[in-house]
Amino acid sequence: MQLGFSPWWLARVVCAAALMAGVSACNKGNAAGAGGAADSRSGGKAGSYGLVTQTRPEAPEKYFPHERRAYALCAEVAQHTNAPVKPFPVLPPDFVSERSTYASDGSRTVVRKVMYTLDGEATPENGCELRLARSARTDVVSNGQQRSADQAPDGQVYMEETEAPPKEPVRASRLAAYATAKRVNGVALKCSTDGVCIVDPDLILVADGPRPVQAASRIDDARTHGTVLVTEPVSLAVGKPVDPALFSLEKGN
Repeated sequence: MQLGFSPWWLARVVCAAALMAGVSACNKGNAAGAGGAADSRSGGKAGSYGLVTQTRPEAPEKYFPHERRAYALCAEVAQHTNAPVKPFPVLPPDFVSERSTYASDGSRTVVRKVMYTLDGEATPENGCELRLARSARTDVVSNGQQRSADQAPDGQVYMEETEAPPKEPVRASRLAAYATAKRVNGVALKCSTDGVCIVDPDLILVADGPRPVQAASRIDDARTHGTVLVTEPVSLAVGKPVDPALFSLEKGN
C-alpha cells in the first residue's frame, strides 16, 4: 500500500513541473543497467531510462501528526456527548508515502507521482472519520507539448495539454555539490554533504528543469511529519526498452 502526505491539490501544483532529462554515456556492466547514449546536454540524442523512487516515514505510527491531534481532540469532544467514534486509520509498517517514476524512451519523457493523504474532516458528527485517499499526477512531454493528468481522491481525472516549458540544462555548479559516491538498493548515487543524493551523472542525469532529481534523502522534521521521511531509489534501468503504457494518460495512471 502506498500512502502519502500532500493533499491532492497541493500535489497537483508541486508535481506540475515537467520532467526535463539529460543522459550521459553509460558505463557498460554497471549493475544499475547498461547502454550507451550521446550526452543530451551537448545536443546528442537522449537514451532510454527508468528511475523509480519512494518516500516513506520511518515511524508510520507517528505520521500525520496534525491529523492525529485533530482526531484526538474530536474523539475527546465526542466522548462527552457519547457519540460513536470511528478508529484512526492504521498505517502498515511498510507503507510508502510517495512513489515517483521518471522515464524516457529517447524521445518522450514522463514523470508520475502517486501519493496518499488523509481525507475528511474530523468532527463528532461524522464520527471523527478520516480516510486514506489516493491521488496521482502524470506529466508526459513529447514534441514540445506537455500532456498532464491529475487523479483526485474521488477518482475524477483532470487532463490538460500545454506547451512544454523550455529545457534548462543542469548547471555544473549544482552537480559539483554531489561528490560522494554511494550505492542504495544497487543504484549508483552521488551525494552531497547533507545526505541528499542524485543518480550518478556519469550513468544518467535525471533532472527536473535545472535541478537534478533527488533519488535519496532524509528529512528530519518531526513537527511537520511526526517522523523522519526517507527517500530512496527502488530501481534504475538505463538503455533498456520502456513500457509504452507509462506514457498513456487514458486512465490518469
